[in-house]
Amino acid sequence: MNIQSMNRIIIVIACFLLWPNYVAAHAKLVSSAPAANESVETAPKSILLTFNKPVESAFSSIRVFDLDDNPVKSEKPAHQGNNAKTLEAILPPLSAGKYKVTWRIVATDGHKMKNEYFFSIK
Repeated sequence: MNIQSMNRIIIVIACFLLWPNYVAAHAKLVSSAPAANESVETAPKSILLTFNKPVESAFSSIRVFDLDDNPVKSEKPAHQGNNAKTLEAILPPLSAGKYKVTWRIVATDGHKMKNEYFFSIK
């Protein structure tokens, strides 16, 4: 086996060993309240997102839209208490119906992530 082949094997092995650590380092959504596809009896007073890693509230957003895709005015999200793994956006009173929540976060490691989900109020 020549030196080039040996170097390639070392690089491939290093990638396999380092890749899981790289992926595991990023923040992931652990829970949301209201939860995705949940149907609640009373209107929530806020949207609360919880992640497995700390997130930067200053560079993150939570937006809520009604069924007609009209934005619902909400406060800028902030950490709930001193918990940097949470983002909470206070909502105005909401009527019965279906709502879409879109969120974008920047984790403290600089990784950006976004997603959306729906919930409804009976």
